[in-house]
Amino acid sequence: MLSFADSVRRSLQRMMDGAGAAFHTEEEPSKKYDVFISHDGSPDSSGRPNHERVSQLNAALQAVGVRTWFDTDRMNGDIVESMTSGIDGSSLILICITPAYISKVAGKGVRGVNDNCKLEFDYAANRLGIERMLPVLMDPTATDTSKWFGAVGARLGQKLYLDLSFDFDSASVQTMPAFHQLRRQLKTGRGPRRSTCHRRISSTGGVLSKAFKSFKLTSNRDLHLRKDDGEQQPSFAAEAATGDEPPREKSNRRVVMAV
Repeated sequence: MLSFADSVRRSLQRMMDGAGAAFHTEEEPSKKYDVFISHDGSPDSSGRPNHERVSQLNAALQAVGVRTWFDTDRMNGDIVESMTSGIDGSSLILICITPAYISKVAGKGVRGVNDNCKLEFDYAANRLGIERMLPVLMDPTATDTSKWFGAVGARLGQKLYLDLSFDFDSASVQTMPAFHQLRRQLKTGRGPRRSTCHRRISSTGGVLSKAFKSFKLTSNRDLHLRKDDGEQQPSFAAEAATGDEPPREKSNRRVVMAV
């Protein structure tokens, strides 16, 4: 029959060994699209047609083998179903930042809270998380992230953005550093794990388990009471296996453990 000390040791060891398994996640299934492109189609602050500019970016990404979800190419049938399934089927979300986009996501556009930009942004943040959302600046008047308001400011205001606010076409943009950086981020983002915290938890549990095994609870007497200033205080002592044993004391023992 196991002693109480051995039972405690085994219970703690099982808890630590199981910590990694509880948070373990497998690789995500391959997604249909590498990136979902969320944008506003109205002209930017300089009067440039933003939908056309984002279309050029989409064409440039497709030309280098990136699988994109872009409304002109993919939208069909029920709009909401088409957008949400596109987001669910994408590894990353490209957020094309303009003042109008920020306003619409905040519910301050003409359609209020029913705007499609708001639906895409909110759904993507909920389903994929902000770590999967890449802000790309499309308007030079929105460079100051401290002025991004609403959900865009709250969720993306602290993230670094890629600056594509200058004039380009589908050919010229491919030669620009910001585009190459975007390609690297998209490549890195394909099929990542949903969570990496299990690695830290698993490795920590292993270290704790090894450290715990280096001590030996030789008997129930290792759970003893210590006198401090004439007053008995409960303590949990894991004594090294040196052969020394703490002195016995006669008292009404009450052991308090905090794990």
